[in-house]
Amino acid sequence: DMINAGCTYCIMEVSSHALFLNRAAGIDFDAAIFTNLSEDHLDFHKDFDDYLNAKLMLFDLLKKSQKQGKLVVINADSNVYNKVQSHVNGLGLNSTTISIQNNSDYKVTDYHSDIKSNKFSAATPIGNREFSLSLLGKFNVLNALCVIAVLDFFKIERSFIKKGLEQVNVPGRFQRIDAPSGFTVIVDYAHTNDALENVLSTIKELNPTKIISVFGCGGDRDTVKRGLMGEVSTMIADLTILTSDNPRTEDPEEILDMIEHGAVKGGGEFIRISDRESAIRRGIELAGAGDIVLIAGKGHEDYQLLGDKTIHFDDVEIAEKYVY
Repeated sequence: DMINAGCTYCIMEVSSHALFLNRAAGIDFDAAIFTNLSEDHLDFHKDFDDYLNAKLMLFDLLKKSQKQGKLVVINADSNVYNKVQSHVNGLGLNSTTISIQNNSDYKVTDYHSDIKSNKFSAATPIGNREFSLSLLGKFNVLNALCVIAVLDFFKIERSFIKKGLEQVNVPGRFQRIDAPSGFTVIVDYAHTNDALENVLSTIKELNPTKIISVFGCGGDRDTVKRGLMGEVSTMIADLTILTSDNPRTEDPEEILDMIEHGAVKGGGEFIRISDRESAIRRGIELAGAGDIVLIAGKGHEDYQLLGDKTIHFDDVEIAEKYVY
């Protein structure tokens, strides 16, 4: 269908599940990107090493690809960078690195972020370049560097890369709602402790008066991250409101018990409101001028899974209902 529609490039996310279950077998990739590895999907993978090994299978597929001049892009700031680089080297694949903190082929040299934009300069193999993103956070700068490295490899015109990055907006990824009374609501898909920490740290760098974090964890999924997310939120946010995500067949209160265990460790103030709409409303009611309210976990999703039912639920719609 894509070929018939005239597509000349395909960019796809290949999940660890897809790799482990051989769903991507036989695809001839030109390039592969490794961004990071965080606490997630341990309901499927037996442990962290198993999760990493599943992700590394992407490079095994690249090795088998019939394409010529293939490339791997690796985030040198990742906590598993050395293992990934060693695996790629062992396959004899050509690789390039990106980074904010460490030495790399594509290195951020200057970074400035405010509530509306993300500006950065990067030293690259083809010279110093400046970029601006509407997507906030250092993690999005790293994602952008990965894109830049791949598009350079494909010899895409530099002005086209710059223009493309400046125009990118993703629903449910740091999606901003500006309240008339002077506070801001951010809706984001962050549903792991690593992602939640990234988003909250980004918000903290914006120097809000206070941060209110509203989030929950999905039921029938990895339970390990629940306490970790609670701890991260209460460590960074001024107030955390624990609520439901997609509880599925689990008791929402039991999920909140597990999150609360970590929230206590984090040391910050928190409250529990199981009903997600009520939790969002409370977070917005407590916000004043200069504050930022983060609603995390569901992002672009427009549904909620409750037991065996699926109901319409959109964080952005609910937030706008109480903001305006």
